[in-house]
Amino acid sequence: VHPYATKTLNIFCLNFRRTGKIHYLFVLKNFCTQASLYNMAAYLGIILTIAFINQVYSQCSEPCLYDEICSADGSERYSCDCNAAMYNISPNPDFPLLLSAAPVSCGPQHFAIGITPCMFRNMYRYMILQPDEDPTDNQCFDSINEDLFAIVQYQFNFSSTNGNCQAVTSVNSTHITYSVPVWFRYNNTGSQVILHNDIRVTYMCSYPVTMNSSLDFGLYPVVSTSNITVSGSGTYTTTMQLYKYSDYTGPYRKTDLPISLAIETPLYIGASVLGADSRFSMMLTSCYATPTNNVNDTIKFQIISDSCPIPGSTGVSLKHVGDGLVDLFSINLFKFTSASQVYLHCSFSLCLGKCVPNCGSKVGSQPIIEASTNMSSGPFNLKRDVSAFSSSSAFSRTSKVWTLLAVFVLLVTSL
Repeated sequence: VHPYATKTLNIFCLNFRRTGKIHYLFVLKNFCTQASLYNMAAYLGIILTIAFINQVYSQCSEPCLYDEICSADGSERYSCDCNAAMYNISPNPDFPLLLSAAPVSCGPQHFAIGITPCMFRNMYRYMILQPDEDPTDNQCFDSINEDLFAIVQYQFNFSSTNGNCQAVTSVNSTHITYSVPVWFRYNNTGSQVILHNDIRVTYMCSYPVTMNSSLDFGLYPVVSTSNITVSGSGTYTTTMQLYKYSDYTGPYRKTDLPISLAIETPLYIGASVLGADSRFSMMLTSCYATPTNNVNDTIKFQIISDSCPIPGSTGVSLKHVGDGLVDLFSINLFKFTSASQVYLHCSFSLCLGKCVPNCGSKVGSQPIIEASTNMSSGPFNLKRDVSAFSSSSAFSRTSKVWTLLAVFVLLVTSL
């Protein structure tokens, strides 16, 4: 026996003789009194093995869910049970808190709420409807098969072709976020009184914009968003953003509002489709400007039509249009004589394959347009004409010089 093991076992036996508080006394008493260290080592191995087996059987065979705990029944068998600290609360559990903590899985085109067995039973006990049991408020949810842990999944598709099933979309410098409010209503059928308020929980899924777009969104960007629906494929989010530089960097931010620019300043515009696959391309189809935010304003200036610049329009450049999921183009800003503000309204189409406009020729195949959408941006406030201001200032300075010179000549002549 190793010297360290011998020392350890001697201490072990000494403690037994002093206290007698050692498990498996029928084994230890015999061998500690005989001081048979060799046999003691063998039996200690057996004891540790038994203890290990006992520890294994004192645990649940499967990991418990977040609202469960592993506990033993009367026969010392362990299983996952509902956490009493979460559900056995008087007068009733905090369902708004519990439901907001429900697990959410975010997929490429959908998200799903997971209702655990404990949650499901307690919701039934307190007569709270599941999302698919309330088609009036939650018409966009489908229940799917239970998974390994019997969690019921209620799925919402971002790409649903149902016009009523649209998530609220927000975009920041790194992510696009979809938010969906879900109602959990109490079943008051047959009741004379209503004891509880219905529960409304907003679930969110965020996705990196780099998954779908190469545009620089910047921090707190000024972004216009819209939805575009392709029959048989789904609904996708489109964005339009304004940039300061010709390489489509330096996005205008909310802190830049209101955006004030001089006439003939280039305005660089990037548009993209988020979530669509590479079968599609985005094509700028038209752009026009109005002095108000009314898209139907009778005063309008057409800039782009049929994906090509209108002759005489203000410095339009189509850098990338119709060859992918990002369109890049620019225009030179102008001013209406009747107003100091300009609003820009553009239409985009999603086509199958490439649909690069051929503006130099009227001959060419027509692209297969799958769907279209519109986005607006503005207002742009027109600054004072800098060049006119400089000319006027120079004239004023020149006049002052000539006036002083004339006075000097008169003084010399009078002498």
